[in-house]
Amino acid sequence: MYIDDNGTDGNRLGISAGKKIGNSVVRHTFSRRIREIFRLNNYRTVQGKDIIVVARRSAGEAGYDKLEKDYLKLLKDHNILVTAS
Repeated sequence: MYIDDNGTDGNRLGISAGKKIGNSVVRHTFSRRIREIFRLNNYRTVQGKDIIVVARRSAGEAGYDKLEKDYLKLLKDHNILVTAS
């Protein structure tokens, strides 16, 4: 995952899923899951960021819950996950 400021009021998502993670069906399924995870958790992140998710080989086999857990962990590692006070 890469994070950069985008100069807007909202976040934008970019997804990179190469052929190494699987065929087009697997890549598209991965992309749809990541877009949904982004949509449902966007309120929990600092706004004004470009978030680029790069798929690794094991991402094609991962389920929704695993992807969401890893996505939130990466947001926390990049210090853009807002914790409730």
